[in-house]
Amino acid sequence: MRSLLTAAAICLSTGAALAARPAGFGPDAAAQAVADGVSALSETPPKREGARRAFERAIAGGGDAATASLAYLQLGMLDEAELNFPAALAHYRACVEAKSSGRSAHIARGRIAWIDPRSEGGFAPLVALQRVRSDPALRDDPKMVDRLALEAESFPPGLVRSEARIFVGETWLKDRARRGDAIAELRKAVDDPSVRTTNVRFAARDLVEALLADKRLDEAASVVGAHPFDPKATEEVQRLLRRRSFRRAASVGLLAALAVLVAARLRKSRRRAATPARDSATGKPAPTLPS
Repeated sequence: MRSLLTAAAICLSTGAALAARPAGFGPDAAAQAVADGVSALSETPPKREGARRAFERAIAGGGDAATASLAYLQLGMLDEAELNFPAALAHYRACVEAKSSGRSAHIARGRIAWIDPRSEGGFAPLVALQRVRSDPALRDDPKMVDRLALEAESFPPGLVRSEARIFVGETWLKDRARRGDAIAELRKAVDDPSVRTTNVRFAARDLVEALLADKRLDEAASVVGAHPFDPKATEEVQRLLRRRSFRRAASVGLLAALAVLVAARLRKSRRRAATPARDSATGKPAPTLPS
């Protein structure tokens, strides 16, 4: 989401530069249409439909390659904001085809690289995830997060299912009462053999930290043993294991020493019981009374 916002800022600055060009630069109609679209998006609230019509007019107006590329990029970003990922891909690809070099094409390639691997299920899982993840109100709504967790169980294997589980797990971790549920959700993402990304590495770290907070050291050790791709988490677990081993060894040593001491005292007491009492004056064994 941050990369999309950065791209939007770059595109708005590029559009503003086009608007500032002299009237005689290139096909005026196309350049003006891009400027109109950028202006519509800059209003509060943004006039998205007006912007879309302006960018489509710029493409139809026969502008130069840079103008067309920027217009396609802006359309793709509008599509993506509306969760219409197939249309966004088409516009991003058209952006690159219009002008393969330049800032617009660079941004479009980045968005293609992000969207394309998340196309499983005809983009339906990605729409479900982004609807919650990109909206602050829905992101903070426990019912919507619970609903996403339920939907994720039916997602096909792939990036989106993994990212949905990580999002849900990390959200639940913020609620101490849901820590057990969060651990279970993160474990699903970490144990998924179909996905190995940086996000999974961070999820593994969150999972280990949650397990340690729950004093489940052996389970944390099992996680880092099966997924040793986070050196920081692995080192922390190994340190705690060493400390526990030292404490156990110290406890065993103390118990052994106490056992030796008790045994010695018992032997001494038995010897005393077996030795006849002596008269304090003569030093001879004291006479025993008849039974």
